[in-house]
Amino acid sequence: MSFNATEFQLYLDHDNYETRNKWREFTKADIFKPRFDISMQESKHLAFERLKVVAENKVFSAFDFLKNPLNVFANHEMAGMVDHSLATKLTVQLNLFGGTVVTLGSERHLPIAEGIDDLSTVGCFALTELGYGNNAVEMETTAHWDQKTKEFVINSPTVLSQKYWITNGALHSNYAVVFAQLFIHGEHVGIHAFLVRIRNKDMTLRPGVFIEDMGHKFSSNGVDNARIKFTNVHAPRESLLNKYSDVDSNGVYQSKIPKKRERFLRVADRLLSGRLCIAAMSISNTKSTLCTAFRYASKRLAVGKTGKSDTPIMDFQLFQNAMYPLLAKSICLNVALNQIKTIYSQNAVNEPTMDVIRFCCVIKPMVTWNLRDVATRSVERSGGQGYLSCNRLAESIGFAHSGITAEGDNSILMQKVAKELMGSVEKKEYKLPELTQCPMRELPNKEKISDVETLLNLIKWREISLIKELGKVSYEKMAKGGTFYDVWMKEDNYLVQGLALAFGERVVAEFCTNELRLCPSGVRKVLDLMVRTYLAHVVLENLSWYLIHGTVNAKAATELKSTYREWIHEIHPQALNIVNAFGIPEHLLTAPIAQNYEDFNSRPNQGEVFKPKL
Repeated sequence: MSFNATEFQLYLDHDNYETRNKWREFTKADIFKPRFDISMQESKHLAFERLKVVAENKVFSAFDFLKNPLNVFANHEMAGMVDHSLATKLTVQLNLFGGTVVTLGSERHLPIAEGIDDLSTVGCFALTELGYGNNAVEMETTAHWDQKTKEFVINSPTVLSQKYWITNGALHSNYAVVFAQLFIHGEHVGIHAFLVRIRNKDMTLRPGVFIEDMGHKFSSNGVDNARIKFTNVHAPRESLLNKYSDVDSNGVYQSKIPKKRERFLRVADRLLSGRLCIAAMSISNTKSTLCTAFRYASKRLAVGKTGKSDTPIMDFQLFQNAMYPLLAKSICLNVALNQIKTIYSQNAVNEPTMDVIRFCCVIKPMVTWNLRDVATRSVERSGGQGYLSCNRLAESIGFAHSGITAEGDNSILMQKVAKELMGSVEKKEYKLPELTQCPMRELPNKEKISDVETLLNLIKWREISLIKELGKVSYEKMAKGGTFYDVWMKEDNYLVQGLALAFGERVVAEFCTNELRLCPSGVRKVLDLMVRTYLAHVVLENLSWYLIHGTVNAKAATELKSTYREWIHEIHPQALNIVNAFGIPEHLLTAPIAQNYEDFNSRPNQGEVFKPKL
């Protein structure tokens, strides 16, 4: 099997090649070379200095949300290859803060918004509270309209109402987008977003603003996460981001959105694109991790038939069975993410459809969970070298978990996927996946199920079955006096989670099989192998479900397992070529085990790949 490596890289990169090429050039500077034995303060300073260099190269703009949303995601992908702390600070500045100000503000906010791109305005996104994460709609921060001063007075009335995990907040932000429960003349009108100055020009804190660094984390310590408390902080009337709601100088409130919950969902809209940003930086880090692990495995020799160390660990089935399914899955997730980014970008200026919401919500957990698995397996398969910081495999475990727990545990987001899906089914607004060519009644009798069409049908059928099962269980238990909350949260959550994942796996599978017809000819063979392997892996991971439900028989299951092993074997001759074709720049593959680790260890290094000149 041969393929065009350049074409493969361009296919996976997908868009905004000029932006990506600029990153590949300016990240050659010494400032982007990794440092490990430095203090937390040095780490935070270094991440911000790197962000400055990115801004100086004019590769991003907060106004991209109105002009070219795909460029936002391209920047995140490139940052994910470079530095996890940089990527996190970038996503807050560009997406959460910048995107919110640009898309929810108006002309009166332009003087501040125009400083986002060159960092004269550095912002943070003050949504999450100590006691209110994924249930942010119940947050306690308040903003009361003061008719005498014609200002909003913002307060954190309790310990639990402190804004928490606020990236850029501890050191570098001069502004914050603050979410608060708005009260007009004593009437509660729901959560609104305010653009609030939190530091003066000399970076001292504004009156009533308390900020403290949250302290050491087990990863990404270049991120200046803060807890922030507001005590009678006065914000001018113009601070309200007023695309949907406004208060005039007489204290009269008007909103284009009648319901309080809907107002919150619209002002928190950047969370949707934020999920794609997290997925984008995670997918590129996944590829960097795979490339490092595979390069090492191709060179590190272990015991062979002769009893001598003459066989690369990549030749062992132990490595192949652990890593090649993850390679196939990572590429398929990359392909699906590209499609979802495109769909989102085509609808970015409009209210998101339910399809867009479900796609954005499901792809972020799948990509970040996959990064966790890739990083963990890569560390294990690299032995002691995986434990060294300079080889950068272990740091990806922490980076994965920062994505997994953004907005709370991924599983909470998957519950939203299932809830929105079942809501659409109930309203008859969701079209169940259609099986192609093969009616369902024929599947249990098939003795060979390893063709792409049958595997896709099996994945579709599992989603259809779980939709019906969850609907039936919920209806029957609620008919007997049970509550929706108890069914979903305490009794049958395994069904909820299973459906959400089945939906996501079907979405990825369908996007990828469609791409087999559309992709460039130079990558079709390798993509076909990756897709077949991924589809088989999904079915085999759920094989007990298919057997219990009589969807496949034992002979078919045995045939699929055997064929799957053949595909793993088929990947092997091209595995190293595939990861090298990701196009990760050599200057960003700094791990000694990704380069000449023998040379690295031939001289004193203290585990540092770069020592700045004094």
